[in-house]
Amino acid sequence: PTGFRRNRILGLADLHSLTLDLGGFPDSAPVALYLTGWVFWTDSNASRALMSNSRLRMIPPYLQVRNARGEWVTAVPDMGLPSGTNRTMRVDLTGKFPSADHRVRIVTNLCVYWDQIFLTTDDRPLGNALEPGFAASGAGDGERGPGTQPPAGLPATELPLVSAELHYRGFSTPSSDPEHLRPDWFDYVHVMAEAPWNPFLGRYTRYGAVDNLLEGTDDRLVVMATGDEATVTFSGRRLPLLKPGWKRDFFLYARGYAKDGEPNTAYYRTVEPLPFYEMANYPYSLASGRSYGPQQHYPNTPEQRRYLREYETRPARLLIPPLAPVF
Repeated sequence: PTGFRRNRILGLADLHSLTLDLGGFPDSAPVALYLTGWVFWTDSNASRALMSNSRLRMIPPYLQVRNARGEWVTAVPDMGLPSGTNRTMRVDLTGKFPSADHRVRIVTNLCVYWDQIFLTTDDRPLGNALEPGFAASGAGDGERGPGTQPPAGLPATELPLVSAELHYRGFSTPSSDPEHLRPDWFDYVHVMAEAPWNPFLGRYTRYGAVDNLLEGTDDRLVVMATGDEATVTFSGRRLPLLKPGWKRDFFLYARGYAKDGEPNTAYYRTVEPLPFYEMANYPYSLASGRSYGPQQHYPNTPEQRRYLREYETRPARLLIPPLAPVF
């Protein structure tokens, strides 16, 4: 639905619902709902408004079904959101229907736009076959352990990283729907002549080879500034031949962090404090004594200090000159 009334607070709307009649299927069927869509996300300014006004609240999508009396009851209190732009999510509805009425209702006050929804009644779990580290050769990435094999008939091959190079590229030309009924998109071929904003103050990863920083899950990050680009190459030599009638899908696993420059975002002007894998929340406890949760500190191991000395050495470069002299 797109007819809901949007709130003056970015990303929020009046409470609205989408009702679907899923038709008939056996009660014992493994039922799953697949939904493709995108979210017009809130930002830190919206979070600040929610904190200061008790009458405002964010209601993530929840799913309701009809009981034997024809009343709507909540079957999935929090069904989640599409994790990005035009992404597909799965909601397990097996055993969720208390009656033969298979209508469902999705309720939220967030600006969620669904593009496609379909139902399956023959889902079979694939375990973690498509997660990184499940290679046909038995190579693991250390988090799941080596030798883990995907289910029979579904080969998954992890492609080794060959190279990764960080450099400055510029900004792809953006396009935006004035009604915000579809997500912004970017024309990679056409680079903008001028930068739309400056990077945060601080130090970034030096340009050049960064493959050593992307080979595993740790606290050695490639810290990218606005306008930066990382070109990453993988080897496909281990890919098996396709069987007749088969096609190959590729899944890119990327783990990292992002911080925006809204004034209500903590430390919105600076690169630091840097995130790390074990942090409970951001920002974490700092040397200044300010605490935002459990007492935690950025790792101070010899390896981490060496990483900072060798890689995080590039100072921020102003892409937009100030309007007035800076004294």
